[in-house]
Amino acid sequence: MDHYRMRKYRGPDTWRRVREAYVAGESGPSLARRFDVGLHNLRKKASREGWTRAAVAAGLDRELPDAVEAVAGAAPVDRHAALEACLDHAAAAMARGDGQKALAGLKAALAFTDLTRRLDDPGFVDPQEPGRQAALAFLRAEALRDYPEG
Repeated sequence: MDHYRMRKYRGPDTWRRVREAYVAGESGPSLARRFDVGLHNLRKKASREGWTRAAVAAGLDRELPDAVEAVAGAAPVDRHAALEACLDHAAAAMARGDGQKALAGLKAALAFTDLTRRLDDPGFVDPQEPGRQAALAFLRAEALRDYPEG
């Protein structure tokens, strides 16, 4: 019996699309099924050509210092304008009926004002902090009481 397995040949366009999807995060087995390529061939080609996720992440990390320097050299942000933008975002989400985004905007505004208050006043003491500490101490004591040493 002389029969040979058909070899699959996929052109550069197919491999370009496989590469884009793989780097974007789609799994190898999913891509192998979708583009009808061998999983082993996909992984071997990704490793050989340097488009594995580890190689892409390392490349992105090399680009990071330039981005950090660009942000560090940026002009300072007006805090009041930033807070207004956050509240406007929450109001717009409420108007659309999107409660989750509205809540997220309000939480961001609350966290921003809390952080801004702490930055502006180094002697700031959170009035809720002693209550939080007492509650944590109580919970720890209860947890230890439930689990005796042994």
